[in-house]
Amino acid sequence: MAGNKKLFRYYYWVILEFFKKHSRLILLSFFISFVAIIGFLSLSPYIKVAMTKQEVIGLVGQYDINNPPDEIVNKISNGLVTVTDKGEIIPVIANSWEVDPQGTRYRSISRTIFSGEIIKNLRAKTYLTISKTLR
Repeated sequence: MAGNKKLFRYYYWVILEFFKKHSRLILLSFFISFVAIIGFLSLSPYIKVAMTKQEVIGLVGQYDINNPPDEIVNKISNGLVTVTDKGEIIPVIANSWEVDPQGTRYRSISRTIFSGEIIKNLRAKTYLTISKTLR
């Protein structure tokens, strides 16, 4: 038992002297490694972005079936008219249109669509009915 005490005391003094002799080096390496780890963790998301090539697929935003993005709507449908960059209204499906005297109703004369049929006063309900019958 006495030998264990001497051995314990010996290692205690060796470790204590080691830390006294190299305390500056130990503290300096601790702070340098601490700063390096914090710096790496702070910069790692930016390093990952710079190293990888990303291709964005899709559109950002909150959309649903009743409110699709304009880019998608313009690719799958046509309106009766459209507005140019200069602000002019030009026909897309409609050949011409008339406005009633109160300015509350518009009557459009459409181009020939759906196997040569001419549809006047094209409405969503009429369009849906015709498209169901053509399927």
